[in-house]
Amino acid sequence: MAAATALDIAELPFSDLVVLLSPETPADDGRFRRVVDAVATELGRGGSGLLAIAGVPRVGALRRRLLPLARRLALMDHPIRSQLLKKHGLGSDVPLKKLNRSVSSFAQLLRHSGELTLLESVNNNNGFNSSDKIQDCNQSVDANGDDDMENLGGLVKELGLYMMELGILVARACDIAIGRGQLEQSITDFGTAKARLIHYHSELDNNVIRDNSTKRKGSEWHYDYGILTVLTAPLFLSASEDENSLVNLECHPPDGHTHLHLCNGRKIFSVRCSPENFIVQVGEAADILSQGKLKSTLHAVSRPLTSTDISRETFVVFLQPSWDKTLAYPGYSLDEGESILSKETSDVSDGSAGPCDEDTFMQEILKKIPPMSSRLKEGMTFAEFSRQTTKQYYGGSGIQQNN
Repeated sequence: MAAATALDIAELPFSDLVVLLSPETPADDGRFRRVVDAVATELGRGGSGLLAIAGVPRVGALRRRLLPLARRLALMDHPIRSQLLKKHGLGSDVPLKKLNRSVSSFAQLLRHSGELTLLESVNNNNGFNSSDKIQDCNQSVDANGDDDMENLGGLVKELGLYMMELGILVARACDIAIGRGQLEQSITDFGTAKARLIHYHSELDNNVIRDNSTKRKGSEWHYDYGILTVLTAPLFLSASEDENSLVNLECHPPDGHTHLHLCNGRKIFSVRCSPENFIVQVGEAADILSQGKLKSTLHAVSRPLTSTDISRETFVVFLQPSWDKTLAYPGYSLDEGESILSKETSDVSDGSAGPCDEDTFMQEILKKIPPMSSRLKEGMTFAEFSRQTTKQYYGGSGIQQNN
């Protein structure tokens, strides 16, 4: 990957965001204005498409209990893991029998009533913030591992629903900022989101599963195609090379980055944020439903490539509209973003812009991204758009697996 510029994404305090829980908050309230302005600036066309939510009570402790389980699941014998996932109502959308996989993902469907009861509860009770600080590299995160594994499904559901409510509240802020009331309603009408617990394998992990031939180290460049994606800040684990290689030591990433990379304009950025923060990212459905006022984010994820024994763990919730939601885009030109990308590719081709290495890398990225105009037609439902997008990115029928 070409050298990336560090990007410290803007933070929105949870204590400001929760002002939107009250419909009686006046529009000239200081916190109300800060929230709306932050969303318009950071998630709008001129922003990065990313926003960090800081200071969320309670969920930091849940994050530190859940994320280390991703590696333990990834390295389990397949029959034992299958029984455990079935017991807790989880599946997978990657082929876990493949020994050369670079990513293991464990998925669960979340169902939500649309009422923000969890956020209202922690806001009213001021929550609690135990054990949220990152540990040193010599401290194990496995102290309560067996108990937490027994409660795997409960942890996924609890943290996932908190993150779902955070996303709904950010969608409410987006609706206010852009003057259209579609995003929150689209999410709550569907009432379902997919949660994924994801482990990005270290080289040591690949040794444990007896295959060290994989070349891919993470996800390819892509856009999320839902409305909003809510992510925990990643947890980095240094694996102890003892006889069973299952001792997980929490550590800082070697370069201080999250290893979430995004393409903004003609530059590649590597995102940095506090480990206690949550990241909200705009998907293509929000881009379409807002008629281009919100900006979907071209991004990729990897584990730290400079360290063979460090893996990356994260938990992600994908918020989407109903499958039968029509993605109308009156007055919104799908080709606007694509013309910018096309111009950038043209500039790269004739050598008129920027350093050669970075431009060549950018050109390779843009060649692999199927343009939205080839995936979305007027009158399409979200299900049809999802199927076409998945098909063009990954081939096959365009149907995602969850087993």
